[in-house]
Amino acid sequence: MYLNHYYYYFKNAFDDRFCQSVKDLAKKNKIKKATVDNSDKQSKEINFTINKKLRDSEICWLNDQWIYDSIQPYMEEANKMADWNFDLSDYEDLQFTSYKKNQHYDWHLDNLSKTWNAPNNPSVHGKYRKLSFSINLSDPKDFKGGEFYFEFLNVPENKIVECKELKEKGTIIFFPSFVKHRVAPVTEGKRNALVGWNLGYPFK
Repeated sequence: MYLNHYYYYFKNAFDDRFCQSVKDLAKKNKIKKATVDNSDKQSKEINFTINKKLRDSEICWLNDQWIYDSIQPYMEEANKMADWNFDLSDYEDLQFTSYKKNQHYDWHLDNLSKTWNAPNNPSVHGKYRKLSFSINLSDPKDFKGGEFYFEFLNVPENKIVECKELKEKGTIIFFPSFVKHRVAPVTEGKRNALVGWNLGYPFK
């Protein structure tokens, strides 16, 4: 799929108070090792497993409504201004992610191998990830490395681009969940991010 915009960002959209509040919430939740989708074609369920070669970080889940309310106007504007105009209906839980020294997330896509099979949860059942977003919660002086890269596969020549905008604290980026990306290893300090996905029914 060719796109006019492969990502869209809002620089310093969230202030220090927002970033610290999210980090404080994360401290109250159970931090665990991040997992990746390892589903096979026969399974109806999405199967998440630990694969430190592909992804090495710690995460916890947040679903506080005030965070969604803060993100929603930016999501709507990005979806319109980037000419994606995806049919979006719901969010997944938000993922707080912490990358420490040598931790990373190698090349991957956010759209999972199948739609969510959750009949008891109509907000996600039969839907999948269409739009991804990431907010940098850390001051760039607090870490080195951890660069965020895109690989644009449907341009005349495959092109790897560093999303330098995401280095700024409080900046949020949006991108279609089928766009390939990675987080390079952190070499010093710790990088915190808030990651999320907007869901919709499969593209037609």
